[in-house]
Amino acid sequence: GFAYGAAATILLLPSIRFDPTFSSRRSLLCLLAAAVVSIGLVASSHVLILLLHGLVTPADFWPATMRAFVGDLIGVMVFTPFLLIVFTRRRYLLPSWEVGLVAALMLVALWGVFGFTGSYRFQLFYVFFIPIVWIAVRFGLEGVTVGLVITQIGLLAAIQISGQSSVDVVSYQALMVVLSITGLAVGVIVNEQRHTQKQLRLHQEALNRASRL
Repeated sequence: GFAYGAAATILLLPSIRFDPTFSSRRSLLCLLAAAVVSIGLVASSHVLILLLHGLVTPADFWPATMRAFVGDLIGVMVFTPFLLIVFTRRRYLLPSWEVGLVAALMLVALWGVFGFTGSYRFQLFYVFFIPIVWIAVRFGLEGVTVGLVITQIGLLAAIQISGQSSVDVVSYQALMVVLSITGLAVGVIVNEQRHTQKQLRLHQEALNRASRL
């Protein structure tokens, strides 16, 4: 609680210039940096307490810390942007044939990843980049945050049903971290481009009015 509260307090300092609406890449980088530092502190402290009480051996300290770090990082990077978008936006991802097609593609990707055995699962995980990048390009940050939440929930359900080992779970979550950062980055860039185009249109309309006058 102290680590996450301190991270949130630092993010809200005026000098940091963190925008909860994620209107710029700077806000995404600030959130990622705050998450990495605070989660690293939380994960290492948690495992250290377990080590001092004899629940974890010294040899397992770093592997256990890495598992906790990856799990918490993916939770923050998936759900925090989604919740911030929900509370700071008035427009949401509306149902359409394209949204349904992307959702079907995600289900096919889940089936493809967990329908195979062995190492092929990890190579096939990159299929998830297709719908996530598609959503980010077409619907911006508002759409990709929803897509990442759905993907994460579906991934956790598939892992639970298929009975993956703890090592495989960490590997999947590490890949999900890369997928989340990629999707969020593309979504932020798309939103910035749309905002720039809107400003250009407004300036052009103002120039046209001035020319007519």
